[in-house]
Amino acid sequence: MHARLAGDPGAPARYAEQVAVLVEAHRRNRAAYYGQERRWPLHPFWARRQQPPQPPAPLRARAERGREAGTASDQSSSPGR
Repeated sequence: MHARLAGDPGAPARYAEQVAVLVEAHRRNRAAYYGQERRWPLHPFWARRQQPPQPPAPLRARAERGREAGTASDQSSSPGR
């Protein structure tokens, strides 16, 4: 946020994208880790963890909105436009 306060309009979108990448890596790692356990497939706790991870849609949508806002802002503040 320091970059945004310093005048960089694209900083929030880049930050949101970095967070989305980290969340996705965490989800893949968690799925791999829990996917190793096969002893109790019928128990709800483990059954939920055997399913493929769902994409974190709210974070991805938020990052895309921020990126679009940063792009529009970048274009409007560019000299000669």
